[in-house]
Amino acid sequence: KLDLFLCDSYDKMRKITKKYKELNIIVDELEKLNEEKYFGALYNAEEEQKRLELSARNEGIKIGFEEGQESSTKDIALNMYKENIDIETISKVTNLSIEEINELIKKENKE
Repeated sequence: KLDLFLCDSYDKMRKITKKYKELNIIVDELEKLNEEKYFGALYNAEEEQKRLELSARNEGIKIGFEEGQESSTKDIALNMYKENIDIETISKVTNLSIEEINELIKKENKE
């Protein structure tokens, strides 16, 4: 009976409840409620909220990954500079501009 909560269609619910008259009545009522404007709108709003929260969380993960990747690229550029690799080559390898590399070097020398 608890499998009802995992169903994604009324047909699947009916297959589970076909032996239980009371549960069939409940499935019928749920389907009717879903077709009503007010209840359907509430349900859809709840689903939309969940979708938005998931989307925001995924966007946060993406931003965090990109920031980590950028930080790693800058660390690599600084390590290359410390190994006396010329700035033009560092720029080609890391896709950082020469100006960005010079800023990193200035910042590193201040610390």
